[in-house]
Amino acid sequence: MLNIFDWSTLGLLHKVFAVIGLVALALIILQTLLGFLGGDIDHEFDVSGDHSGTDHAWGLFSVRGMLGIMLGLGWGGLIALQKGFSGTAATFIGLGVGIVIAFCLALLMKVFHAARSDGTIDLQNAVGQTGSVYQRVPAKRDGIGKVQIMVQGRLQMLEACTDAENDLMPQKHIKVTGVVSGNTLLVE
Repeated sequence: MLNIFDWSTLGLLHKVFAVIGLVALALIILQTLLGFLGGDIDHEFDVSGDHSGTDHAWGLFSVRGMLGIMLGLGWGGLIALQKGFSGTAATFIGLGVGIVIAFCLALLMKVFHAARSDGTIDLQNAVGQTGSVYQRVPAKRDGIGKVQIMVQGRLQMLEACTDAENDLMPQKHIKVTGVVSGNTLLVE
């Protein structure tokens, strides 16, 4: 049995594969920890002059994808060498394992990114909700005021107007009856 921690018994190619695998594993662990703490360092390499608007951050040419290829190359190559394959065969086997790992990571990231909300507020979700006036809302749509309201689980301060005969003064309870323009609520 091959012991990668006993460097004196390893051949040069064994050491190269072990270092590649260990470094890639350490970087993946570091990147994962940083991602949990909000300091994600995943960036893509893109040389295209145009951008179609799709999200490539989960792709094979991201930092995560390259680390997956390195991880597979290191550990897959090391195992192939241990099983008696030549250095060239072990390299191709390691690359194959790395590409499979990178595809799996890409698929996993695609699923995670699809499940994540971009945080955009849809003002139609505010219709029917109640809140309070923050800044005077002028009567008869004669101007714009501000209201505080819970939308999509977050307290928001949004622009509002009213059809009421009298101004809506701060602290008055309001109800959203519609959306007037792209970012202005109609309240009563």
